[in-house]
Amino acid sequence: MQLHLRKLLLSDAHLSSAICVNEDQQAFSGGHAWQISEHLRSSPYPEAVNPFMVVHRENAVGFFVLRQKRQHSLAGHRPM
Repeated sequence: MQLHLRKLLLSDAHLSSAICVNEDQQAFSGGHAWQISEHLRSSPYPEAVNPFMVVHRENAVGFFVLRQKRQHSLAGHRPM
């Protein structure tokens, strides 16, 4: 089954990239594995989790917040 994703643009444009989520809820972007943080899955305002990447997976409940395993891209950035 192929899942349709919509990308949400956050204020950190350099973190925006195409993301695919498989049925095991593992996400892959640019060859890097992402892990899913579920604490804001039901948040109606996923933009608040800047600088994280957020995607909406249709035919699934809520939002998935994807946090990079590599922390270097988060250096120098603070949540708004």
